[in-house]
Amino acid sequence: MANGLVAHEMAGMARGPRRRRHIVLLWVAAAVLVATAVVLGTAQGLPWINGGRTVEVALVAQGLKFNGTNPPLEVRRGDRLRLVVRNAEPAGITHDVIISGPGGPRSKLIVPGETQVLTFKPSQAGVYHYSCSLHPGLMDGRLIVRP
Repeated sequence: MANGLVAHEMAGMARGPRRRRHIVLLWVAAAVLVATAVVLGTAQGLPWINGGRTVEVALVAQGLKFNGTNPPLEVRRGDRLRLVVRNAEPAGITHDVIISGPGGPRSKLIVPGETQVLTFKPSQAGVYHYSCSLHPGLMDGRLIVRP
């Protein structure tokens, strides 16, 4: 009987270290998978891995419009919008750019021939508006932020 008890205790001891080793191996495998996803995601430019991408848009103010038609701009939530605004008007016509919504930036006055850069990282999906506060109704466009 003593031999049976000892054999049972030894078998139980063998299971404990073996079980711990399996748990450690599972954690190591999970860590390798996560690290691989991060490396591949960063290389592929996946926004959910690297915190969004930078979308650069050029807006040229000329003829009291941006880019001739005040085009809709589109980004995804979490993307950083880099807006390069150039005033190509004849002398004397000044502009600015305002993006409505939470955290929307506002440029300084942009004189003819000058360029300013605004950056904006929308935190919420929805429709924002961009405009020139000096020429309301003429220089208005939409910024669409997709989820």
